Amino acid sequence: MKKLSIVACSAFAALMFVACSDDSVTTAVPLAGGAGQGGGVALDSTRNISVAFKGCFDYSYNDALKKTAVENPKAYLVTDDAGYHVVIPDMGGACGYENIVFNNQRVLDTLKINFEGDPAECNCINDVWFNIDPLDADIKYLVYQNTVYEVVAEPLPVQSSSSDFLTPSSSSIEEASSSDVAQSSSSEVSSSSAAEDPSRVIVTDAVAQCEDRRTFDDPMLDGSASAESFTREKSDAALPPVAYRYVSTENVGFTIKNVTMTCNVSIDSLEITTADNTIYVNAKYDFTNAQRCLCRSEITFSVKIDPAYNTAEYLVLNDGSSTNFDNKMEVVDLDVIRVDDISNSDF
Repeated sequence: MKKLSIVACSAFAALMFVACSDDSVTTAVPLAGGAGQGGGVALDSTRNISVAFKGCFDYSYNDALKKTAVENPKAYLVTDDAGYHVVIPDMGGACGYENIVFNNQRVLDTLKINFEGDPAECNCINDVWFNIDPLDADIKYLVYQNTVYEVVAEPLPVQSSSSDFLTPSSSSIEEASSSDVAQSSSSEVSSSSAAEDPSRVIVTDAVAQCEDRRTFDDPMLDGSASAESFTREKSDAALPPVAYRYVSTENVGFTIKNVTMTCNVSIDSLEITTADNTIYVNAKYDFTNAQRCLCRSEITFSVKIDPAYNTAEYLVLNDGSSTNFDNKMEVVDLDVIRVDDISNSDF
């Protein structure tokens, strides 16, 4: 009994010390986990997160797009002496940002990261390092730029930067070392050639719509369900995705059918490239009017006529979704309209 009293007094004294102390401990990395495990309540949107853009890798934009299109998107949990990081490798975009303002949210096992800032005037393919709060190191999913990434504790891909490549910063573009400058200069050649590539097209008038009325909960928008609860049976995955092609005198039109999308979502833009007889479609969605459900949908868009689009046999849709399991599909020609067959026609 005496021993129990001593333990209780010691615990009380420790609590009093914590309550009265204003000094934060920074000498050790806290244990991970503990956040978001108590239900569907969104945690503080101003939680401690910073971002760093590391490296400008010397390979083409098409290579990066093909890699993200054929694989389920992953983000990598990295732990080092500086703390916990979630890394998205090989992203194309601005070299960095200044004057960053974050708006983040944690719901269950998902961390949503949003920020606004002034982008640099250069573009390259780099690794995006998010330095996260230790309490968020137990997340299973990361949402960034309307893409859902599965967070895995695996080694970074060989091409990706190591954690000591640059010192992270939350509000400024990184200062490059001499080796980084060499990589940046070489990658600028890739960026400029990608920009001049006639097979790369940005489509801003694509249309997405539900094909039927039957809908079901979206696990990434509804905090009451996990991503695993969305099954192939519910998604009508028995119907494989397919791309139908229509050729006119000036345009090539495509309709992608049997894909699953959030209800009432619209398409902000499609970034389209071609390689190896395949069309790669990188979709960016607008969730302004989105509803908390999913439906079987179709996407319609057209591009200027070009042999690369006329003869491609496959199409890969990369929408960052964990619900479209088989995103590589066959291109089926429904009709071909030749110039000799008609006098005046427009797609």
